[in-house]
Amino acid sequence: MALAHDPSSPSASLRPRHGSRECDELVERFDECLKGVGAVAVLTGAAGSGKSSILRAFLSAVTASGGVALSAVASQRERHRPLGVIDQLLLDAPATLGGDRSRAALLGVAPARPLSAAPALRAVYDAPAMKQLWNGLEAFAAHTPLVLAVDDVEFIDRPSLDCLRFVCSQIRDSRVLLVVTHADSAAESGTLGGGLVQQLIGHAPERRIPVSSLSPEQVSAQLAEILGADAPAVANPEWASFTGGNPLLVRALAEDHLLAADRSQTRAPEPVPGDRYGQAYLSCLRRADPRAAHLVRATAVLESSSSMAFLPAVAEMPLDAVGRLARTLESGGLLHAGRLPHARLRQAVLTDTSSEETRALHRRAADLLYRDGVGADKIAVHLVAAEDASEPWALDILQDASRSALRADDIRFAARCLDLAYDACVNDDQQASITMQRARIEWRNNPGAALRHIRSLTVALSEGRLAPSRCLHLVKPLLWQGRQAEAIEALERLTSDPLAPQASVEFQVTHLWLRSYQPSLLVEQPWIEDWSSLVDLPSATASPGLGAMAALSHVMHHGPSAEAARTATWALEALSLDDATLCPIECALYVLIYVDQPAEAMQWCDRLLEEAGARRAATWTATLGGIRAEAALRQGDLPGAERYARDALAAIPTWSWGVAIGSPLATLILATTAMGTLESLDDLDVAVPESMFDTRYGAEYLYARGQLHLAQGHLNAALEDLLACGRMLTDWGVDVPAFLPWRSAAVEAFLRLGCTREAATLAAEQLERPGADRPRTRGIALRALAATAGPRERLELLKEATEALQGTADRVQLAWAHADLGESHHERGDARRARTQRRRAAHLAEQAHAWPLHRRLSTHATSGSQPLQGAPDVELSALSSAEVQVASLAAAGLTNREIARKLYITTSTVEQHLTRSYRKLGVSGRADLPPRLAQLPLDEPVRQSS
Repeated sequence: MALAHDPSSPSASLRPRHGSRECDELVERFDECLKGVGAVAVLTGAAGSGKSSILRAFLSAVTASGGVALSAVASQRERHRPLGVIDQLLLDAPATLGGDRSRAALLGVAPARPLSAAPALRAVYDAPAMKQLWNGLEAFAAHTPLVLAVDDVEFIDRPSLDCLRFVCSQIRDSRVLLVVTHADSAAESGTLGGGLVQQLIGHAPERRIPVSSLSPEQVSAQLAEILGADAPAVANPEWASFTGGNPLLVRALAEDHLLAADRSQTRAPEPVPGDRYGQAYLSCLRRADPRAAHLVRATAVLESSSSMAFLPAVAEMPLDAVGRLARTLESGGLLHAGRLPHARLRQAVLTDTSSEETRALHRRAADLLYRDGVGADKIAVHLVAAEDASEPWALDILQDASRSALRADDIRFAARCLDLAYDACVNDDQQASITMQRARIEWRNNPGAALRHIRSLTVALSEGRLAPSRCLHLVKPLLWQGRQAEAIEALERLTSDPLAPQASVEFQVTHLWLRSYQPSLLVEQPWIEDWSSLVDLPSATASPGLGAMAALSHVMHHGPSAEAARTATWALEALSLDDATLCPIECALYVLIYVDQPAEAMQWCDRLLEEAGARRAATWTATLGGIRAEAALRQGDLPGAERYARDALAAIPTWSWGVAIGSPLATLILATTAMGTLESLDDLDVAVPESMFDTRYGAEYLYARGQLHLAQGHLNAALEDLLACGRMLTDWGVDVPAFLPWRSAAVEAFLRLGCTREAATLAAEQLERPGADRPRTRGIALRALAATAGPRERLELLKEATEALQGTADRVQLAWAHADLGESHHERGDARRARTQRRRAAHLAEQAHAWPLHRRLSTHATSGSQPLQGAPDVELSALSSAEVQVASLAAAGLTNREIARKLYITTSTVEQHLTRSYRKLGVSGRADLPPRLAQLPLDEPVRQSS
């Protein structure tokens, strides 16, 4: 390559391979220098606009052509190091610089030592010393083209600036070219870098070469070079808006895009900002003028609350200066429409800012927003970020913002507001209020974790420091965790002062909740009922929430009614799901279930569960899921009931369920028992709390466990659980069959134990209970009564039971009624009607997945269906299930007494079953029974005949 000082071809030899307009202008300036016209070239542009890349390309071309380029990079970190830039320029200078004198001789320092270590440091920029420096440079340039380059000149130290100013004053008639890069934003600064270019060049010939951002077409070209054939990405306009045409940001964003594509094995057209993009942005920001960087940090702070109108005041800059700096930053891609180009950059900028500066900016922003009357949620963003609630108004602002965040389901920010608000409290009552609010927030996702807040309140309660108005809110969470003594203490403290109007409403809610969920407390503490009669309570029709809770209370104590159903529907239509309405919504759903409208309850549950999931409220999901499971069970959807019950139990930790765990657990047990999949319960390792048995959840659990014991043949254990359930409900005044028809299950247990009289008494009682006229309740009661009746009466009762259940959604109960009716027809010798009823029963059992019932029925129970599992041979199909059990044991060689003891029935009943079996099979005695009877499974209960 020809040397740059060869006048035959000066420009061609210098032009970089990837030329640009800016490089062309530098080459032209160097051509003039070769002719003896020294000058200063200034590359100006925003930080990160590519000035340094252009300068490096130009210097490489100078060196490749035989010229000498001495370069230095000024940095903000070293701007106070005297002569640091001059040291960089001359450290690698040729030994021939300045004729016969080496750098050491010229500057009076030892070779390879930094200039700043010279003993005569101050003397180097005295006039004689600077003259000596320039003479050396000029003499060298007479033989070899010389370029001096300083990148980011706005950060130059003062002694180096003085030296270069002297050089500029002598440069006009030399073959020396000084090239500097200078950020546009430095012109806005009042520091040394502010008017530096003018100070530097003085009277020297000077050319400013602006470096503009890449155009969208140039961005696409650069992307095409980096991304290759990824045409969709190149065409996406977001690349230009995210980078503002800043080459450094374009490259970093493209590298992030490639990394994301490698991880996901897909190549999306839109950019994927990552760490490299953020680091490149910070690199640009660090090279920008300090005032510009400060403006960006203030912008990042205000973007957290979308309060950009306060930028000049927060940044403490005049409006016109903010405007000029913002335009400069936008030209370099560091701002876009007055904001950071991408949301990811806000956290990157704040992380890179000192905590002191960040907190100061947030404090200033909070104060300005408060004075301007902006909403509490925006002010709180800055208070929380500043970790400062020292202002007198901070407590109210943070509480308001927490409530607003809860409405927006921003649980984390709501909790942070309250945590900071607690520090601003000045008395016990304020602390108690904040603590209770904090507990409510925690409750939404983990009721058990909320206990850590409740504990401090119970300590205040025991020490008498808790105001009566705060006590009411403790009752439900304490009872949820089985802490009844403390709940009673809270109620006693509540009665020490007259109730305010709002407290009367809250007491009404608590009182109604107790009547439906923990009536045992009202029985054990009758003074609560007495005291409530003295309180001016609002009417239950005053609001949908009160109406729903009153409706459930009425159903639990007096049985279902059409009015209760209407009130429940009204409440569900009127209430929006939140922490305060979850309880009345729960009550309304239970009302629909108990009034035989499970389908409507399921529809509401599905809608509410979707919302709870979208809002990530685990406790809502658990509660509503448990109700959805019970509705499915009442519908006869056994797999659905099991699925929803398991999902509910998994939504929150088992220990966090408290006493309420009895409800979904009971539904799960009932569903698996009806499906005959008891082995699926083996994976459950749940220890229910003892305090659960003081609540409705304990009654539900006992009822379900009693049914499980029945299916397993543990008749005494079953009867013990069912009678205990009945005693609880009776003592509490909520013995309503629509809630738990415990008598029907107990009837079966008594009959299988041979206690016919006790069974008949219970069956008759159930028909007399409140709400027994409801179709499902009546059908179940009639079926139980039929089991205790004689053949003719049994047939009529079962017909009536089937008709009642026909109008309900419960396929399982209807299937059992048809099965019993078929058996009754068979006992009366009506084989045709028996087959019809059995087929209907088998079809319903198959739909509901009630496989134990399905297996009980003969192969003729459903027309065109496959043979049922475990069905007897064709010649044995004439026998009822009870007769098959007794006959099979007899065929196996057991005596009548042994059979009676094994099946928990009387010897007389064994004899009756065997007599009917002999007649139906056409044999004279047990010796003639088919041998294969002895191999049949004996897993079905025997129904005691009258």
